[in-house]
Amino acid sequence: VITLTGIFFSPPNNTLEVLMACFVMLLQVILTSYVSGTLFHMLLFRDNTLDLHKEKMRRVKKFCNQRELPTIIHEELRAHFEFQFRKQSAEARTGILNKPTHRPTRSA
Repeated sequence: VITLTGIFFSPPNNTLEVLMACFVMLLQVILTSYVSGTLFHMLLFRDNTLDLHKEKMRRVKKFCNQRELPTIIHEELRAHFEFQFRKQSAEARTGILNKPTHRPTRSA
């Protein structure tokens, strides 16, 4: 058994065991770099959809207050935009793999 620090419980005795040890170490490096790269990407490149949604909800509230709309209509507007946001978020999570690989062209 090999760990990232290179501690062997039993050292490799033949060529096959040495190759297997090298393969396992290479696999560990690849998996560690993939996981850390994914985490750094998530930290550095935030998704702005939540911020845009919060800004939209602030604008809806401001709109309702300026127009002095009844509370029922205000709640319905908020519920509508919340539903649309949740629906688009769910579609984005499930539809990533189903997107076409090319952009459709439009004719005049």
